[in-house]
Parts: sequence; C-alpha cells; structure tokens
Amino acid sequence: HAAFKIGERMQAALGGLSEKERAAFLMRHYHGCSIEEIGSTLGMKTNATKHSIFRAVKKMRVAMQSFVATRIFFTARK
Repeated sequence: HAAFKIGERMQAALGGLSEKERAAFLMRHYHGCSIEEIGSTLGMKTNATKHSIFRAVKKMRVAMQSFVATRIFFTARK
C-alpha cells in the first residue's frame, strides 16, 4: 500500500519536470548513466546536463517533501 502511494507520488513529481529534466533525471538516477552519456544522448553540453539534473532533483525534493514528512510523522507515532 505504501509503496503504491510512493510510486503514484513519484509519477506525479516526474510529470512536473520538463522533458529534458525528466530524461536527464531518469538516466542519471535510475539507469546510472554518466553526465557525458546523458549529454550526448540528449544533445546537451556538460554544464547544461548538470544543470538539468540539478533542477530536476530540486523539483523532485520539493514535490516529495510533504509526502516524506507525512510518512515520517505517522510512522514515528505508531
């Protein structure tokens, strides 16, 4: 049940990213691609690739923050 809710929230958070941010984020954090591989695949320079990943991580943290805080609160109260 909790894993399903996390998955739902992650999908919604990923939907809030731009196409390049989402691709860069997934390639880096799910597929373990290097910055160079991501940049080459997406046609971006190294600095632009790093910046896209940074923005995506920042947006994901914000999107997931309330969910994580709520889960920690209710888990700690049990």
